[in-house]
Amino acid sequence: MLAEETSTACLHCLQPVLENEAFCCSGCEMVYGILNQQGLGDYYQYRGQIELLRAPAPVREARESLDWANSLTERELNFYLEGVHCSACVWLVEKLPTLLADVEEAHLNLGTQLLQLKLTADGDLKAALQRLQTWGYRARLIRQPLERETFARQAHFWQLCRLGVAAFGAGNLMILSVALYAGLNGRLIVYFEWLSLLLALPVLIFSAWPFYWQAWLQLRYRQRVSVDLPIAISLWLGTLGSIYSLLTSQHELYLDSLSMLVFLLLLSRYTLQRTQQALVRHDLFHYLYQPQTLARLEGDQFKQSPFEAIQVGDCVRLEVAERIPLDAEVLSGKSWVDQAILTGESQALPVSPGSLVFAGSINQDQPLIVSVRAIGQQTRLAQIIEKARNYQQEKSRLLSITDQVARYFVSAVLLTAAGLGIALWATPALAISRILALVIVACPCALALATPLIIQISLKTALAKGFFVQNAESFEQLQKVKMVVFDKTGTLTEGRFQVLKTEGLDSESKRALWALESESNHPIARTLRHYLLASGPMLLAEVTELQSLVGGGLSACIQGVNWRVQPRGQFSRLSEGPLAQVCLDIFCDGSLRATLYLGDSLKAEAAETVATLQAAGLAIYLLSGDQADACLQVAHALGIPESQVLYCQSPEAKAQFLEQHPLAMMVGDGINDLQALSKARVGVSVQGSAEENLQLADVFLADSLKALPAFFRHARLTRRLLYSALTFSLLYNLVAVSAAIGGYISPLVAAIVMPISALTVFLLALWGGQRLCRF
Repeated sequence: MLAEETSTACLHCLQPVLENEAFCCSGCEMVYGILNQQGLGDYYQYRGQIELLRAPAPVREARESLDWANSLTERELNFYLEGVHCSACVWLVEKLPTLLADVEEAHLNLGTQLLQLKLTADGDLKAALQRLQTWGYRARLIRQPLERETFARQAHFWQLCRLGVAAFGAGNLMILSVALYAGLNGRLIVYFEWLSLLLALPVLIFSAWPFYWQAWLQLRYRQRVSVDLPIAISLWLGTLGSIYSLLTSQHELYLDSLSMLVFLLLLSRYTLQRTQQALVRHDLFHYLYQPQTLARLEGDQFKQSPFEAIQVGDCVRLEVAERIPLDAEVLSGKSWVDQAILTGESQALPVSPGSLVFAGSINQDQPLIVSVRAIGQQTRLAQIIEKARNYQQEKSRLLSITDQVARYFVSAVLLTAAGLGIALWATPALAISRILALVIVACPCALALATPLIIQISLKTALAKGFFVQNAESFEQLQKVKMVVFDKTGTLTEGRFQVLKTEGLDSESKRALWALESESNHPIARTLRHYLLASGPMLLAEVTELQSLVGGGLSACIQGVNWRVQPRGQFSRLSEGPLAQVCLDIFCDGSLRATLYLGDSLKAEAAETVATLQAAGLAIYLLSGDQADACLQVAHALGIPESQVLYCQSPEAKAQFLEQHPLAMMVGDGINDLQALSKARVGVSVQGSAEENLQLADVFLADSLKALPAFFRHARLTRRLLYSALTFSLLYNLVAVSAAIGGYISPLVAAIVMPISALTVFLLALWGGQRLCRF
């Protein structure tokens, strides 16, 4: 890692860049140029006046006719957008309404590459598609829902075609090369060489086309060089050198090496792409909220159906105490639904026929019959997650540095190759052989492949462990954390009233309490009903003379007997538990029959989590807006020193405390801690509104607080894997490049060694992913 003082900030995204650099990547450079070209430079006023240091990146010219767009009359259309690579693409495409008056709305899904375009009443679709085309995107109209998959399959088909042609050509060329290397001579050698050229041309033209295209884009549009440029140069040099050798009867052909290089590169990239697609196919919503089966109405009865078979419009049954996996409208049944994952509100909300329920919520009281409105990526929660993923796809400092080191490395290889060509100009065959071996064997594989792959695997396995990590920067920042600051309510405690303890509560008292509280909407009444239902079904007895009591409580005549429930003003909290806040006495005909203690209980995993972090050498602080009594009692129960407890803290005071302690991690409930979470070195949210959390917190513990120590271990192992990949890459390139310059390896050996090295790093990343899963 480079020292902090040698880096500046990217002009577009403000991510760290190396000295004398203005942008962290070509995507940011292009977006910056387009913004200034379109008069949107005011976007950067929020970060101060920025001088335009570079000329705007030129846009691409339209490559195909769009006259068909004039025949479309629909105002809302879906497109499969080819050429989408990152969140900068999403941000740019969704700026279409700002740039074009014809476009009213534009929404792009990064994972599916689905563009939803809404035009104005007289909007020109052709103009919008032309703008996308000049930016390098190809929009393919989707008429039917399955067409997106069809377009994706077409792209996959051409990948396999190129790979198949390369495999056929390289395999047969290796067979022919055996005879040539074995000393074949006479007239047969000429036939074998021309046959080799015939087999190699489809590989070097058709299969290798992606390398040429990317190299052309880098040169045409002045993009930053990547490994594709030296590969394209080596393929052209090798092909021209082989043809020259064939025409001059020098018998120095490299066609077998070049064809094998193309095949191995295509194979490694295809495997990498398919693996990455498999890794990102499932998101937070899938891991946490998608069941295996769901009860669906078939005919006149409900049957368990695979969740993948559920469709919009189906009638399904939602059971009690289960998380709702889809968006739906209630058809029958009344219940209470906990929507804290969406709203951050800890109190459940009533639902009845006509009400909407959303994925991620919990059905608490009674089964519900609902009509499905949205599934999977179309649900409100999934869209919030996707929006957050596109909103804050920040590149870690390690990735920024490796990107630039890889670029410098490729540039150095090209300069070295040019120097070899000049030094060995007198012997063209030797010069071509050395240059090919150098350009082929040089591979920043860990920088170009392993680093992003390890991070992708790490983020995916983090989901499986119960925490959603916004970006890999959190893994790096976590090693600097020396202090963990906890909020109290909703973080270390459950954040809602519960029955902590009962005395004398028999079945008759339960029936009376149910009758008294069955019609009340008071939060304590709902807590009591949930507690009673957990012990079994409750029958509603006949209630008369129901009335509210002065000072709180209810009384009524239940089946001829006078019952009363009333809060006790004074009681010993310490003897009944440090978190007991309300004591309710139940009287029967004036005699005390039962007592209930209610309060906000500690989370079951809170004590273990705090103890584990303390054992790791981290200082634990409690930062809460509650009164001193409640905070000190929780601290005492968890072993947090009183000197590290701060109470009666406003949200602004919490944020100020985090600003004064730059090495602190903040763990909050996401409701009133959002400002503090954004100020912390690493902000971790454990509950509350997903939309707010996923925009302002670095990590979202959607499952349990006990995942926090696992997050520390996960980050530590991720860093080890990254540094191992970097070390391997540096050692490999040092040895391989030196051997190529010295002439110790031939182009054929280089073509075999380079993909093997890439595959080794690739397997290292997958092995590391398995370790992350088990750790």
